[in-house]
Amino acid sequence: MSIYKPDVHEQYPDFEHGHMFPSKIKQEFVYDDKFEYRVTSKIRKIKRFFVELILNFIAPILVFFRFNPHIKNKKVFKEHKDEIKNGLMTISNHVFPWDNVVLRTLRPFKRMEMPIWKEGAESTSGEMYRLAGGIPVPFTMRGLYHLMNAMDEVIKDKGWLHVYPEAACWEYYCPIRDFKEGSFKIAVDNKIPVFPIAFSFRKATGIFKLWKKNHPLINISIGEPLYANEKLEEKEAIKDLCSRVKEQVILLAGFSSVEENEQFKKQYKYYKYTNPYNEQYNALRNKTSNEILY
Repeated sequence: MSIYKPDVHEQYPDFEHGHMFPSKIKQEFVYDDKFEYRVTSKIRKIKRFFVELILNFIAPILVFFRFNPHIKNKKVFKEHKDEIKNGLMTISNHVFPWDNVVLRTLRPFKRMEMPIWKEGAESTSGEMYRLAGGIPVPFTMRGLYHLMNAMDEVIKDKGWLHVYPEAACWEYYCPIRDFKEGSFKIAVDNKIPVFPIAFSFRKATGIFKLWKKNHPLINISIGEPLYANEKLEEKEAIKDLCSRVKEQVILLAGFSSVEENEQFKKQYKYYKYTNPYNEQYNALRNKTSNEILY
């Protein structure tokens, strides 16, 4: 199977978890014991209801006309319906801003929750991201503790947790990047199935060329569920599960091996990465300090 490489971006960051598309920061949150990591308040539950209406009824139409996704092995969720009754995790590469919306079409009318960067949660679109299931990832030990508890609650509620182990979105990047291991602890501790999913691309043809000529259409390949090796100690089981899931995502993306995936990365150019949020946060903090001072 040949890999179609979209010609959209000339360069990508030289840090595999680096942001390509910084959001505009609106506010900073205090990620303490009182912070609402998941939607729990009555008012926000009402807002979430309307967001989910849009995601379930309008978004699939937009997804079809914009990306015309070809889905392989969608029936896998029905084939393993008994296994996912107590919760499931899906894993995918993070390769275009709408991939979260596209993923929801795989299991219509099922609520999906996922960890999102704190910068996304604190951006001008942050409330929408959180109502759509986003759980902020803070950068404090206490905040990370609450994040893991929130993700664990998703499974305890027999829900659907999706994770992007690559962390940042790299639009239309073909190879699979390094996976962060942390979220796999949830799968190990709860003994739930992990479904690997890979996005790949194909050239836009026909009417679909009218939207953005050089932007590709989407393929989605879903793998069989993987489980943690219960014979291993927790840390080793997390590492092992992460490695096996990543390998499956690589194969589902069309690469013949992990080695071919790594070689394909050499076809791209990379620029020196600097955190695009430092300046925004410094400006926001200076503004807040001046407001307090004067």
